Amino acid sequence: METSMTSHAAPTQGLQPRDVRKIILELQHLSKGLLEDYLKRETGVPESNHFLLPCLTSDSQPLRINSSAILPYFRAIKPLSDKNMIDKI
Repeated sequence: METSMTSHAAPTQGLQPRDVRKIILELQHLSKGLLEDYLKRETGVPESNHFLLPCLTSDSQPLRINSSAILPYFRAIKPLSDKNMIDKI
């Protein structure tokens, strides 16, 4: 294998077109074999397993929320949002 890799790493200047074709065909064959070996050995995640992706959006009703803790913030924001609406009209 070392000899073939060395010959493929050599400069291609001066090679005949038929030699270049032979090299390309051999490389195609070798790469196909490597891919097949990889696919045989690749275990990955079995298709029968289904994994749920985490939700990346905010929940409209989050768990463990203390509404009394955030109520003052909403009360403080409400006048600002009402004023904004009047300015827009």
